[in-house]
Amino acid sequence: MELDGRIIVKYNFAYLFTALIFLLVLGVHYSQNKQIRTNNNLLFRIIYSLGLLDIILDIFVSFMIENPSPTTTGILNISLVFFYVLQILFPYFFLVYTYSLQENSDKQIKKMVICISTVTFIGVLFMVVNPFFGYIYSVDAFGNYIIGPYYHLVYIYCFVYLLMAGFGSILFFKQIGKKNFITIWEFVFIILFFVFVQFKRPDLLTTGLGLSLGIFLFYLNTNNPEYSIDQLTNMLDNSQFPALYYLIEKEKKRMYLLVIDLYNLKDFNKIYGIYYGDVLLKKVAKHIDYKKRSASYSFRIKGNRFLVCCTDRNTYKLRKEEITQFLKKESEGDIPLDSLLIQMEDLSSFTNPDALIDYIEYLSQSIHKEKGFYYLEDTIKTRKGYEWYLSIESYITEAVDKNLFSIYYQPIYSLNTGKYDSAEALTRLFHPKLGQLNTELVFKIANEKGLQKKISKMQFENLIEFLQENPDIYLYLDHIKYNVSPVELMDEEHINFLIQCIEKSKLDFSKFKFEITEQISLKYSKEVDRVVDKLKNYGIRLILDDFGTGYSSMYSVLSLPFETIKIGRSLLKDIESEEKIYIFYKRLVDTFHRLGYTIVSEGIETENEWELLRSFHVDYLQGYYCSRPLDDKAFLAFCRKENS
Repeated sequence: MELDGRIIVKYNFAYLFTALIFLLVLGVHYSQNKQIRTNNNLLFRIIYSLGLLDIILDIFVSFMIENPSPTTTGILNISLVFFYVLQILFPYFFLVYTYSLQENSDKQIKKMVICISTVTFIGVLFMVVNPFFGYIYSVDAFGNYIIGPYYHLVYIYCFVYLLMAGFGSILFFKQIGKKNFITIWEFVFIILFFVFVQFKRPDLLTTGLGLSLGIFLFYLNTNNPEYSIDQLTNMLDNSQFPALYYLIEKEKKRMYLLVIDLYNLKDFNKIYGIYYGDVLLKKVAKHIDYKKRSASYSFRIKGNRFLVCCTDRNTYKLRKEEITQFLKKESEGDIPLDSLLIQMEDLSSFTNPDALIDYIEYLSQSIHKEKGFYYLEDTIKTRKGYEWYLSIESYITEAVDKNLFSIYYQPIYSLNTGKYDSAEALTRLFHPKLGQLNTELVFKIANEKGLQKKISKMQFENLIEFLQENPDIYLYLDHIKYNVSPVELMDEEHINFLIQCIEKSKLDFSKFKFEITEQISLKYSKEVDRVVDKLKNYGIRLILDDFGTGYSSMYSVLSLPFETIKIGRSLLKDIESEEKIYIFYKRLVDTFHRLGYTIVSEGIETENEWELLRSFHVDYLQGYYCSRPLDDKAFLAFCRKENS
């Protein structure tokens, strides 16, 4: 109770001790994980430390207030000064912390510090000189704590700062996101609730518990190290690399990188099982992740890729030597580890971490890897290669926007009619300086940039236009083959677009055959079955393309209504010199014929191959020996000449 301004009360310390234990356990758990020193993390540590000190001092001063003594007056006065300074600083840093949750928070924090630091400084100064004036509190000669006339200003100050944080979260909702917005307001309500409880029942000392619960909320939702840790390897994950990148850039330090790529991890999992694949990842992670080295940070940035970042050259050289020896040794073990180590020393030309990650992906894909340990150094040559790659990326985007792709037609010879009575429509892209670009590279980049379906639609419209402008083409051809990828086949909207194009053109559906690569066997589903039935109902016939290129499955042949199977060149290679290949190819053709399929042999390059496959009685022959892909004018001329 209060008597002549003096506090005479029997305190219940249970809530404060609960809050203290709660925060100590939280601090131990938080400190066990290595983290990037971002502004947000730094500010969280500050408000955690302030909250912890506030609770400790609250226990101490409450005990002394409860047990006044003339001999402890000075100690109580000093303790109260520190305690109330914390009461001023905590709302300030909490407000700054909420602003650090925004994107581009550095600028926001600077603005916040400028705007409110003066008020906070005045508040701290006021608390320091308060013992001389007693405006907030005073301690008499007997050690009694006496509240001052302006005691409630502390509550008003805290209340204003909490509301500023809350309304700031409303103002910058898009920048901080829904999750952080909810957390800020939960914190505000928790603090206000427990302050209100203590205001009504001063003996309960509940403010400290509210403070600890609020800090726990932010730990759980915005600063939980577990969210940035890869659960399998216990390393920092890819979300933390940008934070380190910008921190090093801000501190004007140099960054050195080592990239470890376990390029055959999928094959390892297939051979030994996923369990042993995970054991392998943990083993690699344990070796390269040295948490005790402050100048070295390790990340798992992809399923099979690790990144070690060093901020000084000596640590970098040491880590490179250690990791190189480890990977070389593992590549020669009983269960060999296939790996690529990429060394990068000059990163000054990269403007952001995303650009750096893209370059790492390019380097990883730039060399042919089979088995064993490979080493690649970032050099002027690799940078130029990447610049070329980026120029191709840019040109592909431009080509899509301007419809610069071409269709070339490769004639297909029918052994049944003795004529070139069909053709495959192939996509080609020509660069003004480099000439024809590698089609495989073009589609790889297009897939990465999400342009594959757009190119397919555009090319099909170009094909339809060509057929409409040259109606006599079907005097020579029975049908045109057009490639549809598994991704496109599984997109019903895309298939509907192709169907609508044919409907609008008034062309005969039966004049089209869609070639689908055998990868579809890996993605087969009821959805695919439904789309295939739709094509079949419209009279569009299906061809299984590139049979034997690595994804072969008799299930893929028998499960979908293909009428034609194209056997890829990979099964034709060495057929003249290897008896086993000869026997296998011949019996494969016989088997498919007995099952009722039409057979196209792809990749015919020599006269001997031509004659050999004629003797196997395949139905169609396709390849450079028959004809190279031709542009529309050359193709028309070829058809008229060969079938005149």
